[in-house]
Amino acid sequence: MDLIFVLRPLLVGLIHSLEPDHVATVSTLAAERVSPKLSLKSIQSVSSPALRWALGHIVAVFIFGALALGFKKTLILWMDDFNSWSYLGIGILMCWIGLFAIHRSKSFRGGTENSTEKKITLNIFSKSFWIGMMHGAAGSGGLLGTVLVLHTESLWDAFTVVSFECIGILLGTGIYAILLAVVANRFAEKNTRFLKWINILTGTVSLGIGAYTIYDWINLS
Repeated sequence: MDLIFVLRPLLVGLIHSLEPDHVATVSTLAAERVSPKLSLKSIQSVSSPALRWALGHIVAVFIFGALALGFKKTLILWMDDFNSWSYLGIGILMCWIGLFAIHRSKSFRGGTENSTEKKITLNIFSKSFWIGMMHGAAGSGGLLGTVLVLHTESLWDAFTVVSFECIGILLGTGIYAILLAVVANRFAEKNTRFLKWINILTGTVSLGIGAYTIYDWINLS
């Protein structure tokens, strides 16, 4: 198997996971779990929403990859209309996430309400998972996966391409989530007011990107 054939979808997934709207969403979801104590448990707690988001994203990419195999090039025509409306949905969703994070920041008065790590649950199908799945369906991830699959010659090649794109998404999101957890928990450990301001900051960024997405959709319509 050609090395380029494997590296191309891997890099596509890695770069895709670090797009501004994805980083903003993952940061906003993770900010809720920042703790004023840096430990392995606190890093896992902050990272878990990001990894659930990545899993939801991966599921959407696999679904579109399977549809691409079944419907071939006709899927591209259908995806134009689907992406247009789902693009608007992403804008609305990011505005809601942003407003929720800003409202959530009011509960942090000096960090006392969040002085211990959040409990790590095993519920994969959480809010973060479904938001990630919607991002995967509405954004460029599903479209990129579809295009890559359409250029393969066999079922095994298609499965390999989608798998490596998903590995790239999981790898990029995981690295960012761990770095965010370490940095955010370290700052919160030194100053518990950081718990409030990180929610305000991530919420404002998410709200801004969501508002711009809606504005862009209106101009494109």
